[in-house]
Amino acid sequence: MIPLPVDNTLANCLSSLLLNHGVTDQKIKILNREPCIYASTFPTEIVKYEFENQQVSLFCKYLNGLGPNNFGHRGGVEYEARIYTKILQQSPLPTVKFYGTCCLEESKDLLMVLEYVEGATQLYRGTEKNVLEKAVRWIAGFHAHYESNFPSFLTVYNASYYHFWANKVEALTNSLGSKYYWLLRLCKYFKDNVKILTESALTCIHGEYYPKNILIKQNTIYPIDWESGAVAVGEIDLASIIEGSEEHASKEIEIYTTIRWPDGEYCRDEFKQRLLMSQVYYHLRWIGGAKQNRLNSHAKRFDIFKNLAIKLLTE
Repeated sequence: MIPLPVDNTLANCLSSLLLNHGVTDQKIKILNREPCIYASTFPTEIVKYEFENQQVSLFCKYLNGLGPNNFGHRGGVEYEARIYTKILQQSPLPTVKFYGTCCLEESKDLLMVLEYVEGATQLYRGTEKNVLEKAVRWIAGFHAHYESNFPSFLTVYNASYYHFWANKVEALTNSLGSKYYWLLRLCKYFKDNVKILTESALTCIHGEYYPKNILIKQNTIYPIDWESGAVAVGEIDLASIIEGSEEHASKEIEIYTTIRWPDGEYCRDEFKQRLLMSQVYYHLRWIGGAKQNRLNSHAKRFDIFKNLAIKLLTE
């Protein structure tokens, strides 16, 4: 791990970025630094500085020598910064302000700086339904805006990508035991029918649109952690936000389809297939990416996964 920068180095970097945005033409004075409470793949901290007799906070995320990881579905800090620059800052939807990136003088580490949304709260499983519905409205509008209209630098979820995760889970079946007999059949079905996910209209997705990656302040939604942004079917993001409450998500699904296709011109059966395949994809990815000695911690996920498998294989 690369040590985080000393105050003077960090102040120089932040002052340069703030100057580029016309915020200040003087070197800022850092008052406080503390780790961000929101989990992230990369080191993050909230940096408070003084400006015109006011205390202002910024969100700082460090590459810290980690780079892209998780078998290609997370692109790293540089990739996330491009998503803010090329997509989010151009989006008609509310997003966190992006100040830019800089290379730190001493360590040569990369730093990405964002607005810190003071007073925002993180969504969580069990969040009030009306709040989750706002998050569904945000992502449905985002998908509609970027359908077939996305930058070329984004990772594309193609057949090889989906097959990779199914193959990883297949490789685990011998060690999982006989009670997971259904996994081989499911993986084969998933690979045989992956065109459901690859030959439909594609859009720009968040990639991990879970409640923990969504902030809300004064009824405004701010999705964060865009390391997994990609080109894929939008149902993948819908699958993540309703995960664990699929049986009670009819309202969220209705909201999504209404905003995504306001003219009602979509095939409901095909949408249901894409959503089901997207839900299966997430379980393949989480289980396929788990360390062998931690598979037992996914017992609940296996139960949900089996129910999805029965539904997919019998419909």
